Amino acid sequence: MKLPKIQFDLKEWREVDFQPMQQAANQLKKLAGTAGQRSDVFKKWCQNLMQRAHNDDMVGIIDSLGSPISFRALAYLLRNEDEFFERCPLDSEMLTVLLGATDRISRQGGLILVGVFLERFDQIGSHEQLTVLGEVIGKVLNRFSQGESELNLLQRFSGDIFIPEGPGKVVSKAINNDLDLDLALLRFGLSDYSNSRFVQICRYRYYIETLKVIALDNLAHSVLQEIIKPQVYEAPGDSGEFIGHEILRTVIDRVRDSKQQVPEHWRNIVLTIAGDPRVPKSNQKYQRWWQILGEEYERPVIGWLSQYDLSLFLEIIEDYGKNTSNTDLNRMFPGRKRLLEGLLANGVVKETRLFLCPSAKYYLHRQYQGKKLPSYATVQSSIHQTLIYLNIDGCHMIEGSHSCKLWIFPKLPSTSYVTNYSSTDFSYRDLTAKLEEQYLDEFSSPYESITHSSSDRFAWENRAIHYLEGRGVKLDKKLLFDVKDYQRYRRIYGV
Repeated sequence: MKLPKIQFDLKEWREVDFQPMQQAANQLKKLAGTAGQRSDVFKKWCQNLMQRAHNDDMVGIIDSLGSPISFRALAYLLRNEDEFFERCPLDSEMLTVLLGATDRISRQGGLILVGVFLERFDQIGSHEQLTVLGEVIGKVLNRFSQGESELNLLQRFSGDIFIPEGPGKVVSKAINNDLDLDLALLRFGLSDYSNSRFVQICRYRYYIETLKVIALDNLAHSVLQEIIKPQVYEAPGDSGEFIGHEILRTVIDRVRDSKQQVPEHWRNIVLTIAGDPRVPKSNQKYQRWWQILGEEYERPVIGWLSQYDLSLFLEIIEDYGKNTSNTDLNRMFPGRKRLLEGLLANGVVKETRLFLCPSAKYYLHRQYQGKKLPSYATVQSSIHQTLIYLNIDGCHMIEGSHSCKLWIFPKLPSTSYVTNYSSTDFSYRDLTAKLEEQYLDEFSSPYESITHSSSDRFAWENRAIHYLEGRGVKLDKKLLFDVKDYQRYRRIYGV
């Protein structure tokens, strides 16, 4: 009887399938790497160097170095003892000694130095210190690497790994070769250092590259949650910056280039990392982030936040009018909303500032619990009035809730604190009648103080439009009204 041929359908092996075996091999290497570190001679060297470090005797430490075991003890303490690492920094003098002694550093000592570089990557110091330590490691690896061992892989890619820009280089090569990051780390000989600071920063940089390509409307991508963790955005980047600076540039560029309205979750990324740029220049967060990013990145975000301020202001007024059945407020609301949103649509709103009464603050913090709010000032008012300031192409507008007038000034008086972000507490009078008095004390140019009305003749809107256009603000009036109202406005006032 003839038996049929047996068919085997075996999947093709991938490099990643060998990772468990590789990890087991790495564990064996780690055990082998401790060989000789439990000898009495080695322990005495460690105790000797530790005692000198405790006594701040850097000269004694440097003078005692010479034999392979002394350098191995030094490397071991730098890698494993935080106190020793702090007391015995890898300064220029110590690095000069190591650079001149690469022929006396053993294979085992070299591997420990690799661990120092990778595990303490962002603690070692300056760009120059990382560069020199990388040179030391490169020279030691050249003496011992052979075959396809981990040392050989580390030596082969030492020019990409053991440099200050190492994480960026590793990630670039992974992406250019269309490799999963974990597989790339395996090929670089870095899989045994997956918990090191160096590899963590590789992962953070990998997030940035992902951020450059994911869709703006993708709310669920895991990278969006990762990049707002402090350990990610506060990780060191290039040229003395943080990874967060690169995240911020990427987010702002993506939104700006898309020509779309900023999605809420992308705006929240910026507010979480850097905060609102409309704060005093002395603010620690401003100096850490916005001062470095510069006006090129600050201005677009101020534009995003102007939209946010305006939407919050209108939401507060609408909610208050509905919940209190304030007929006057409800009657005036649609006109206020159309004009303010129309100014924003015209692209003439350059800056805004929100002034919240206590009840408005309570409302926003209740409604937006867990979400990021923009910077705002507080205003004390007996009838819970909330106001907003708008810079309209150099004209200065104050709009408010309830019976507040619409104020438009060609300049702000020097004694006013409306745009002084160091001032965060105001009275209602500071922003209305007192502001008018301060203006009249300093200037004689015409200004507007407009009472809202619900007339079908659009009287108050036309006064505001006429004043702004008279000051050189270019407006497309179609954006200031709905279609029906615009036709009526044209019939009354002309084009």
